[in-house]
Amino acid sequence: MATKNHRHLSTAFASAKWQQAVWITASGSTLGLFYPMIGDGFASAVPFINGFIIGFTGGIAVSLIELFLLQSVRKRTSFLALVLIKSLLYTSVITLDVFAVILISRSIQWDYTLAETMTSEAFRHFLMEEDFILIVLYSLSLVSIIIFVREINRKLGQGVLLNFVSGRYFRPRTENRVFMFLDLNNSVGRAETLGDMAYHNLLNDFFHDVTDPIMMAGGKIHHYVGDEVVVSWKMKERMATDRCLLAYMHCRSKLATLGDKYQAMYGMTPDFKGALHCGPVVCGEVGEVKSEIVFHGDTINTTARLERLCADLDRDLLISEAFYERLSPSWRSHFKIREELRLRGKNRTMPVYELANDSEMQLPFVVTPVGVGSV
Repeated sequence: MATKNHRHLSTAFASAKWQQAVWITASGSTLGLFYPMIGDGFASAVPFINGFIIGFTGGIAVSLIELFLLQSVRKRTSFLALVLIKSLLYTSVITLDVFAVILISRSIQWDYTLAETMTSEAFRHFLMEEDFILIVLYSLSLVSIIIFVREINRKLGQGVLLNFVSGRYFRPRTENRVFMFLDLNNSVGRAETLGDMAYHNLLNDFFHDVTDPIMMAGGKIHHYVGDEVVVSWKMKERMATDRCLLAYMHCRSKLATLGDKYQAMYGMTPDFKGALHCGPVVCGEVGEVKSEIVFHGDTINTTARLERLCADLDRDLLISEAFYERLSPSWRSHFKIREELRLRGKNRTMPVYELANDSEMQLPFVVTPVGVGSV
Protein backbone atom coordinates (compact mmCIF):
# COMPACT_ATOMS: atom_id res chain seq x y z
CA MET A 1 0.00 0.00 0.00
CA ALA A 2 2.75 2.46 0.96
CA THR A 3 4.60 1.65 -2.25
CA LYS A 4 1.50 2.26 -4.35
CA ASN A 5 0.80 5.57 -2.63
CA HIS A 6 4.42 6.66 -3.05
CA ARG A 7 4.28 5.78 -6.75
CA HIS A 8 1.08 7.82 -7.19
CA LEU A 9 2.59 10.71 -5.25
CA SER A 10 5.84 10.70 -7.23
CA THR A 11 3.94 10.54 -10.53
CA ALA A 12 1.66 13.42 -9.52
CA PHE A 13 4.64 15.56 -8.43
CA ALA A 14 6.56 14.86 -11.64
CA SER A 15 3.51 15.58 -13.80
CA ALA A 16 2.81 18.85 -11.96
CA LYS A 17 6.42 19.99 -12.34
CA TRP A 18 6.34 19.28 -16.06
CA GLN A 19 3.11 21.25 -16.34
CA GLN A 20 4.88 24.20 -14.73
CA ALA A 21 7.85 23.70 -17.08
CA VAL A 22 5.49 23.83 -20.08
CA TRP A 23 3.93 27.06 -18.72
CA ILE A 24 7.35 28.71 -18.22
CA THR A 25 8.55 27.59 -21.66
CA ALA A 26 5.36 28.84 -23.36
CA SER A 27 5.72 32.19 -21.57
CA GLY A 28 9.35 32.45 -22.69
CA SER A 29 8.44 31.65 -26.28
CA THR A 30 5.72 34.32 -26.28
CA LEU A 31 7.98 36.96 -24.75
CA GLY A 32 10.70 36.05 -27.26
CA LEU A 33 8.36 37.17 -30.06
CA PHE A 34 7.86 40.64 -28.55
CA TYR A 35 11.43 41.92 -28.91
CA PRO A 36 11.52 41.89 -32.75
CA MET A 37 8.26 43.87 -32.76
CA ILE A 38 9.99 46.56 -30.69
CA GLY A 39 13.32 46.62 -32.50
CA ASP A 40 12.82 45.32 -36.05
CA GLY A 41 9.17 45.70 -36.85
CA PHE A 42 7.79 43.27 -39.43
CA ALA A 43 10.38 43.75 -42.16
CA SER A 44 11.63 40.17 -41.90
CA ALA A 45 10.50 36.88 -40.38
CA VAL A 46 14.03 35.95 -39.26
CA PRO A 47 14.06 38.05 -36.05
CA PHE A 48 10.73 36.51 -35.02
CA ILE A 49 12.03 33.00 -35.65
CA ASN A 50 15.18 33.78 -33.65
CA GLY A 51 13.15 35.40 -30.88
CA PHE A 52 10.85 32.41 -30.62
CA ILE A 53 13.76 29.95 -30.53
CA ILE A 54 15.62 32.03 -27.90
CA GLY A 55 12.45 32.23 -25.79
CA PHE A 56 11.70 28.53 -26.24
CA THR A 57 15.19 27.21 -25.44
CA GLY A 58 15.69 29.79 -22.70
CA GLY A 59 12.32 28.85 -21.21
CA ILE A 60 13.32 25.19 -21.13
CA ALA A 61 16.62 26.02 -19.43
CA VAL A 62 15.02 28.34 -16.86
CA SER A 63 12.25 25.86 -16.04
CA LEU A 64 14.74 23.02 -15.54
CA ILE A 65 16.87 25.21 -13.25
CA GLU A 66 13.84 26.57 -11.39
CA LEU A 67 11.89 23.35 -10.89
CA PHE A 68 14.57 20.70 -10.65
CA LEU A 69 18.12 21.99 -10.12
CA LEU A 70 17.35 24.62 -7.45
CA GLN A 71 14.37 22.93 -5.81
CA SER A 72 16.45 21.28 -3.09
CA VAL A 73 18.62 24.40 -2.64
CA ARG A 74 15.66 26.68 -1.84
CA LYS A 75 15.16 25.36 1.70
CA ARG A 76 18.81 25.81 2.71
CA THR A 77 19.39 29.21 1.09
CA SER A 78 18.36 32.70 2.17
CA PHE A 79 16.19 34.82 -0.14
CA LEU A 80 19.04 37.19 -1.11
CA ALA A 81 21.52 34.36 -1.73
CA LEU A 82 18.95 32.52 -3.83
CA VAL A 83 18.32 35.62 -5.96
CA LEU A 84 22.09 36.08 -6.49
CA ILE A 85 22.57 32.42 -7.43
CA LYS A 86 19.73 32.61 -9.91
CA SER A 87 21.03 35.87 -11.36
CA LEU A 88 24.42 34.31 -12.10
CA LEU A 89 22.91 31.15 -13.54
CA TYR A 90 20.39 32.94 -15.73
CA THR A 91 22.94 35.49 -16.95
CA SER A 92 25.20 32.65 -18.09
CA VAL A 93 22.41 30.55 -19.58
CA ILE A 94 20.65 33.38 -21.44
CA THR A 95 23.89 34.88 -22.79
CA LEU A 96 24.95 31.48 -24.11
CA ASP A 97 21.46 30.84 -25.49
CA VAL A 98 21.31 34.15 -27.41
CA PHE A 99 24.87 33.70 -28.67
CA ALA A 100 24.22 30.14 -29.91
CA VAL A 101 20.87 30.88 -31.60
CA ILE A 102 22.14 33.99 -33.43
CA LEU A 103 25.37 32.22 -34.41
CA ILE A 104 23.45 29.34 -35.99
CA SER A 105 20.94 31.72 -37.62
CA ARG A 106 23.66 33.90 -39.18
CA SER A 107 25.55 30.82 -40.36
CA ILE A 108 22.45 29.62 -42.21
CA GLN A 109 21.75 33.08 -43.64
CA TRP A 110 25.32 33.64 -44.84
CA ASP A 111 25.96 30.00 -45.80
CA TYR A 112 29.02 29.94 -43.53
CA THR A 113 30.32 27.29 -41.18
CA LEU A 114 29.93 28.06 -37.49
CA ALA A 115 33.67 28.75 -37.22
CA GLU A 116 33.59 31.12 -40.22
CA THR A 117 30.61 33.00 -38.78
CA MET A 118 32.17 33.28 -35.33
CA THR A 119 35.36 34.82 -36.73
CA SER A 120 33.65 37.08 -39.26
CA GLU A 121 33.69 40.87 -38.92
CA ALA A 122 29.90 41.04 -39.33
CA PHE A 123 29.30 38.72 -36.38
CA ARG A 124 31.79 40.60 -34.20
CA HIS A 125 29.94 43.78 -35.16
CA PHE A 126 26.67 42.17 -34.00
CA LEU A 127 28.23 41.21 -30.66
CA MET A 128 29.85 44.56 -29.97
CA GLU A 129 27.69 47.19 -31.66
CA GLU A 130 24.31 45.72 -32.61
CA ASP A 131 21.57 44.08 -30.55
CA PHE A 132 23.37 41.26 -28.72
CA ILE A 133 23.68 43.09 -25.38
CA LEU A 134 20.15 44.52 -25.69
CA ILE A 135 18.65 41.08 -26.37
CA VAL A 136 20.46 39.61 -23.36
CA LEU A 137 19.36 42.50 -21.12
CA TYR A 138 15.77 42.26 -22.39
CA SER A 139 15.66 38.53 -21.68
CA LEU A 140 17.31 38.86 -18.27
CA SER A 141 14.99 41.68 -17.25
CA LEU A 142 11.85 39.73 -18.05
CA VAL A 143 13.12 36.50 -16.46
CA SER A 144 14.27 38.37 -13.35
CA ILE A 145 10.89 40.06 -12.94
CA ILE A 146 9.01 36.78 -13.37
CA ILE A 147 11.26 34.86 -10.97
CA PHE A 148 11.33 37.66 -8.39
CA VAL A 149 7.52 37.88 -8.37
CA ARG A 150 7.35 34.08 -8.17
CA GLU A 151 9.65 34.04 -5.12
CA ILE A 152 7.77 36.88 -3.41
CA ASN A 153 4.53 35.05 -4.14
CA ARG A 154 5.91 31.92 -2.45
CA LYS A 155 7.06 33.90 0.57
CA LEU A 156 3.77 35.74 1.06
CA GLY A 157 1.58 32.81 0.07
CA GLN A 158 0.02 31.72 -3.20
CA GLY A 159 -1.82 34.64 -4.77
CA VAL A 160 -1.47 36.96 -1.76
CA LEU A 161 0.67 39.52 -3.60
CA LEU A 162 -1.80 39.74 -6.48
CA ASN A 163 -4.73 40.06 -4.09
CA PHE A 164 -3.04 42.89 -2.17
CA VAL A 165 -2.12 44.75 -5.37
CA SER A 166 -5.56 44.32 -6.95
CA GLY A 167 -7.37 45.14 -3.70
CA ARG A 168 -9.54 42.04 -4.09
CA TYR A 169 -10.15 41.78 -0.34
CA PHE A 170 -9.80 45.46 0.58
CA ARG A 171 -13.53 45.35 1.26
CA PRO A 172 -14.58 42.14 3.08
CA ARG A 173 -16.43 39.60 1.00
CA THR A 174 -18.11 36.27 1.67
CA GLU A 175 -16.77 33.14 -0.05
CA ASN A 176 -17.50 29.44 0.20
CA ARG A 177 -14.31 27.57 0.97
CA VAL A 178 -12.96 24.15 1.91
CA PHE A 179 -10.53 24.08 4.85
CA MET A 180 -7.93 21.63 6.07
CA PHE A 181 -6.19 22.00 9.45
CA LEU A 182 -3.08 19.86 9.96
CA ASP A 183 -1.62 19.75 13.46
CA LEU A 184 1.60 18.03 14.56
CA ASN A 185 0.97 15.46 17.28
CA ASN A 186 2.52 15.71 20.75
CA SER A 187 4.25 18.99 19.98
CA VAL A 188 4.75 19.98 23.64
CA GLY A 189 6.46 16.70 24.50
CA ARG A 190 8.67 16.87 21.41
CA ALA A 191 9.68 20.45 22.17
CA GLU A 192 10.77 19.42 25.66
CA THR A 193 12.67 16.37 24.38
CA LEU A 194 14.41 17.99 21.41
CA GLY A 195 15.05 21.48 22.76
CA ASP A 196 14.01 24.77 21.18
CA MET A 197 16.38 24.85 18.20
CA ALA A 198 15.91 21.23 17.15
CA TYR A 199 12.14 21.55 17.57
CA HIS A 200 12.13 24.66 15.37
CA ASN A 201 14.06 22.71 12.71
CA LEU A 202 11.60 19.81 13.01
CA LEU A 203 8.64 22.13 12.49
CA ASN A 204 10.36 23.79 9.54
CA ASP A 205 11.07 20.40 7.94
CA PHE A 206 7.49 19.30 8.55
CA PHE A 207 6.04 22.46 6.98
CA HIS A 208 8.46 22.18 4.05
CA ASP A 209 7.66 18.51 3.38
CA VAL A 210 3.87 18.94 3.36
CA THR A 211 4.00 21.98 1.07
CA ASP A 212 4.40 20.16 -2.25
CA PRO A 213 1.56 17.65 -1.63
CA ILE A 214 -0.72 20.56 -0.71
CA MET A 215 0.25 22.69 -3.72
CA MET A 216 0.02 19.75 -6.12
CA ALA A 217 -3.60 19.29 -4.99
CA GLY A 218 -4.32 22.97 -5.64
CA GLY A 219 -4.44 23.97 -1.97
CA LYS A 220 -3.50 27.47 -0.79
CA ILE A 221 -1.54 27.58 2.46
CA HIS A 222 -3.22 30.35 4.45
CA HIS A 223 -0.94 30.50 7.49
CA TYR A 224 1.04 28.59 10.12
CA VAL A 225 -0.12 28.77 13.73
CA GLY A 226 2.41 27.21 16.10
CA ASP A 227 2.65 23.63 14.85
CA GLU A 228 -0.48 23.85 12.71
CA VAL A 229 -0.98 24.43 8.97
CA VAL A 230 -4.20 26.02 7.71
CA VAL A 231 -5.01 25.31 4.04
CA SER A 232 -7.98 26.31 1.89
CA TRP A 233 -9.60 25.70 -1.49
CA LYS A 234 -12.36 27.70 -3.14
CA MET A 235 -15.46 25.56 -3.07
CA LYS A 236 -16.37 26.53 -6.65
CA GLU A 237 -13.21 24.79 -7.87
CA ARG A 238 -13.94 21.41 -9.42
CA MET A 239 -13.64 18.54 -6.92
CA ALA A 240 -12.38 20.87 -4.19
CA THR A 241 -13.25 18.48 -1.36
CA ASP A 242 -11.68 15.53 -3.20
CA ARG A 243 -8.49 17.55 -3.70
CA CYS A 244 -8.44 18.51 -0.04
CA LEU A 245 -8.68 14.87 1.03
CA LEU A 246 -6.10 13.91 -1.58
CA ALA A 247 -3.71 16.51 -0.16
CA TYR A 248 -4.15 15.07 3.33
CA MET A 249 -3.41 11.52 2.17
CA HIS A 250 -0.44 12.63 0.07
CA CYS A 251 1.01 14.47 3.08
CA ARG A 252 0.76 11.24 5.08
CA SER A 253 2.31 9.23 2.25
CA LYS A 254 5.21 11.64 1.83
CA LEU A 255 6.05 11.77 5.55
CA ALA A 256 6.00 7.97 5.62
CA THR A 257 8.60 7.85 2.82
CA LEU A 258 10.77 10.35 4.76
CA GLY A 259 10.68 8.38 7.99
CA ASP A 260 14.37 7.41 7.85
CA LYS A 261 15.41 11.05 7.41
CA TYR A 262 13.42 12.18 10.44
CA GLN A 263 14.65 9.27 12.54
CA ALA A 264 18.27 10.11 11.71
CA MET A 265 17.86 13.81 12.45
CA TYR A 266 15.38 13.84 15.34
CA GLY A 267 15.06 10.26 16.56
CA MET A 268 11.36 10.18 15.65
CA THR A 269 8.95 10.38 12.72
CA PRO A 270 6.43 13.22 12.87
CA ASP A 271 2.75 12.38 12.83
CA PHE A 272 -0.19 14.71 12.54
CA LYS A 273 -3.95 14.89 12.83
CA GLY A 274 -6.29 16.66 10.45
CA ALA A 275 -9.76 18.18 10.25
CA LEU A 276 -11.65 18.93 7.02
CA HIS A 277 -14.70 21.16 6.75
CA CYS A 278 -16.30 23.59 4.31
CA GLY A 279 -18.72 26.48 4.29
CA PRO A 280 -19.01 30.27 4.03
CA VAL A 281 -16.34 32.58 5.49
CA VAL A 282 -15.71 36.32 5.45
CA CYS A 283 -12.41 37.16 3.66
CA GLY A 284 -10.79 40.53 4.09
CA GLU A 285 -7.65 42.55 4.80
CA VAL A 286 -6.86 43.46 8.40
CA GLY A 287 -4.08 45.55 9.95
CA GLU A 288 -2.53 48.87 9.02
CA VAL A 289 1.01 47.54 9.58
CA LYS A 290 1.86 43.99 8.44
CA SER A 291 -1.54 43.62 6.81
CA GLU A 292 -2.95 40.15 6.29
CA ILE A 293 -5.79 38.59 4.38
CA VAL A 294 -7.77 36.64 6.97
CA PHE A 295 -10.81 34.37 7.15
CA HIS A 296 -13.45 34.78 9.82
CA GLY A 297 -16.64 32.92 10.59
CA ASP A 298 -18.23 29.81 12.01
CA THR A 299 -16.64 27.59 9.34
CA ILE A 300 -13.13 28.39 10.58
CA ASN A 301 -14.15 27.93 14.23
CA THR A 302 -15.80 24.59 13.48
CA THR A 303 -12.72 23.29 11.63
CA ALA A 304 -10.48 24.27 14.54
CA ARG A 305 -12.78 22.49 17.02
CA LEU A 306 -12.89 19.39 14.81
CA GLU A 307 -9.09 19.33 14.81
CA ARG A 308 -8.99 19.49 18.64
CA LEU A 309 -11.59 16.72 18.77
CA CYS A 310 -9.15 14.41 16.94
CA ALA A 311 -6.97 14.29 20.07
CA ASP A 312 -9.97 13.65 22.36
CA LEU A 313 -11.18 10.75 20.19
CA ASP A 314 -7.68 9.48 19.29
CA ARG A 315 -8.32 9.82 15.57
CA ASP A 316 -5.97 11.02 12.82
CA LEU A 317 -8.72 12.52 10.68
CA LEU A 318 -12.25 13.84 11.21
CA ILE A 319 -14.49 15.44 8.61
CA SER A 320 -17.76 17.32 8.91
CA GLU A 321 -21.07 16.29 7.36
CA ALA A 322 -20.91 19.31 5.01
CA PHE A 323 -17.52 18.09 3.73
CA TYR A 324 -18.67 14.46 3.51
CA GLU A 325 -21.71 15.35 1.41
CA ARG A 326 -19.53 17.08 -1.21
CA LEU A 327 -17.12 14.17 -1.62
CA SER A 328 -17.36 11.96 -4.69
CA PRO A 329 -18.88 8.49 -4.02
CA SER A 330 -15.50 6.76 -4.36
CA TRP A 331 -14.18 8.79 -1.40
CA ARG A 332 -17.34 8.59 0.74
CA SER A 333 -17.18 4.81 0.83
CA HIS A 334 -14.04 5.05 3.01
CA PHE A 335 -15.80 6.96 5.78
CA LYS A 336 -18.31 6.08 8.46
CA ILE A 337 -20.28 8.34 10.70
CA ARG A 338 -18.84 8.51 14.20
CA GLU A 339 -21.90 9.92 15.92
CA GLU A 340 -23.41 13.29 16.55
CA LEU A 341 -20.95 15.14 18.77
CA ARG A 342 -21.02 18.43 20.57
CA LEU A 343 -17.99 20.52 19.63
CA ARG A 344 -16.42 22.72 22.25
CA GLY A 345 -18.19 26.08 22.38
CA LYS A 346 -21.14 24.83 20.30
CA ASN A 347 -24.71 24.60 21.57
CA ARG A 348 -25.83 21.98 19.09
CA THR A 349 -24.43 18.58 18.17
CA MET A 350 -23.24 17.87 14.63
CA PRO A 351 -22.53 14.66 12.67
CA VAL A 352 -18.82 13.81 12.47
CA TYR A 353 -17.24 11.26 10.12
CA GLU A 354 -14.03 9.24 10.48
CA LEU A 355 -12.08 6.87 8.27
CA ALA A 356 -13.58 3.40 8.30
CA ASN A 357 -10.17 1.75 7.90
CA ASP A 358 -6.98 3.78 7.41
CA SER A 359 -4.89 0.87 6.17
CA GLU A 360 -7.29 -0.06 3.36
CA MET A 361 -7.81 3.41 1.96
CA GLN A 362 -6.71 3.67 -1.67
CA LEU A 363 -5.51 6.84 -3.34
CA PRO A 364 -7.15 7.42 -6.71
CA PHE A 365 -4.62 8.68 -9.21
CA VAL A 366 -5.51 12.34 -9.70
CA VAL A 367 -3.24 14.99 -11.22
CA THR A 368 -4.60 18.40 -10.35
CA PRO A 369 -3.99 21.57 -12.35
CA VAL A 370 -0.95 23.59 -11.36
CA GLY A 371 -0.53 27.33 -11.48
CA VAL A 372 -0.50 30.46 -9.39
CA GLY A 373 -3.93 30.73 -7.91
CA SER A 374 -5.56 33.37 -5.76
CA VAL A 375 -6.04 33.12 -2.05
